[in-house]
Amino acid sequence: ELIVIHKPEGRNNALAGSVAVSLMFNNGSRSELLTQMGLDTRRSQVMWTAPQSINLVAAMASALEGTSYSYEGSVPVPPCSESVEWIILESVQQASQEQINHLKDILTTQAD
Repeated sequence: ELIVIHKPEGRNNALAGSVAVSLMFNNGSRSELLTQMGLDTRRSQVMWTAPQSINLVAAMASALEGTSYSYEGSVPVPPCSESVEWIILESVQQASQEQINHLKDILTTQAD
């Protein structure tokens, strides 16, 4: 699972009012979305800003045609108190094994 959080333009560091999109990936063809997000060149870190503007609607057009679920919930990073709209896409995206391995390498989990 990869969570993409869109923060409204003009917001400082607050995430309240943002939208979180949950994307699931299976091994398959290379994901242009992951490449656009700069994940091929990132080093290990929990959060980062994309290196360029990404048109998620265009990049995920086929996934957005399928079923999605939405609900109001908290952000997935501490303090987990700000409210965001969650969108969970039923459609599973494709990513190459190389991209999946790279995601495993760069995405870290910080335990308290």
